[in-house]
Amino acid sequence: MISRFRKDAARRRAEKIRYFFRAVGMHIRKRRKALKMTQESLSKGICSNTYISKMETNSIAVNEDSLMLVMERMELSYSLEMNVDEQLNHFDRALEAYLAGDYEGVEKVGYEVRNVTFAILTDLCRLVRDVVRGAKKEILAATDNLSRCLDSMDHHAFGVFMFYAAAGLLAVDRPGDAIDLLEEFETSEYACAKLDPMIQYLKAVGYGRTGRYGRAYDALRVSEAAFLNRKNYRRLAELAVIRMEIDQVQGHPVTADDGSLLDVLDPAFRDRYHLVRAKAGIDVKTETGLIRETSRHRGEGLFALACHCRKNGDEAGFRIAADALAALEKSADALDYAIWLERLGAGDEVVHKEYLIAEVLPYAEQTCDLALLNRATDLVTAILVRRKRYKDALQYAIKARRFVRTVSKAFVHEMPDELPEDDESKIE
Repeated sequence: MISRFRKDAARRRAEKIRYFFRAVGMHIRKRRKALKMTQESLSKGICSNTYISKMETNSIAVNEDSLMLVMERMELSYSLEMNVDEQLNHFDRALEAYLAGDYEGVEKVGYEVRNVTFAILTDLCRLVRDVVRGAKKEILAATDNLSRCLDSMDHHAFGVFMFYAAAGLLAVDRPGDAIDLLEEFETSEYACAKLDPMIQYLKAVGYGRTGRYGRAYDALRVSEAAFLNRKNYRRLAELAVIRMEIDQVQGHPVTADDGSLLDVLDPAFRDRYHLVRAKAGIDVKTETGLIRETSRHRGEGLFALACHCRKNGDEAGFRIAADALAALEKSADALDYAIWLERLGAGDEVVHKEYLIAEVLPYAEQTCDLALLNRATDLVTAILVRRKRYKDALQYAIKARRFVRTVSKAFVHEMPDELPEDDESKIE
């Protein structure tokens, strides 16, 4: 028995080393390009140009001695024994932290691998860190680079990459693609019970953002049961916020709670919690005030507060909210709620309509925010109907419906692309 254990341990160690050799090719090429070295200058005195080319394309079994000499020439200090084991350790820790909702743990692993430039497993650690941060450009760059190295990934790493890529697609506002990848993953050989609760979690988010609310609630129930069984209370609290958001979008009453969710939520989810309650009309001033100044949800919260104050005749409150919104620093990829409030308060329906068409509707489509899309479309069509432009109103309603139908892939009711000329008089 001891002999069998020793042989198996040796086999596993050999597999680790072979895995690293398969993974290192892309990073050798990246480092060589960064140093502006040719394959000839890198291989001189070590091996042939062809050997370097095959090494970079992972099409040859790499010799350890040659690899070490190549690393030394590229001014890389490297220990094979340490690197293989630490890669696996970092990879496992990052995955466990993400599954548990331990975002601080994910950040810690990302910091620890910040200087590792030639390892696929640590690239996966950085990818999940960027997903947690919501860093869209970094997510797209990382998934593109890693997708070129699929042949170098073992069975488990490939499955985890599919999982992280789906989470990344949600972060870059492509929920339809995320759902496609998650459904593909579930039916593949890479699916595993360990990832299933988070797969259902991500599906709930994706279905909710593509308007398939029945499926979203089904995924929520499965994920909640799994996380409850695992006593993962942070993820349960996040699912409660996601459920609140879906309820609010559909116009359902937002479930009341005693604030206990806030004890386990991270700051970003707390902001979402306060925003959804403010938009639902629950103690709007207090909830908006609890959204952090630096949060990307702050602008939307102040906009909701200003609209609430104006609706209730609180001009002083409206002015305070409007001034705070105007002073808010807007990120480049965010909707400018201050300008929207200004157009809304100007009293000129035409100017308001043009802003909705030029800015709000494209932003809603870009971010796949169906709630914002429906709200802006309703405002545009209401203005057009009041001005007796019935055909234009219907065209915007059709366009919004077509977009929702596209992202949800739910072709339930075919609608015409254009309204026949003789039907205009029948619409009111």
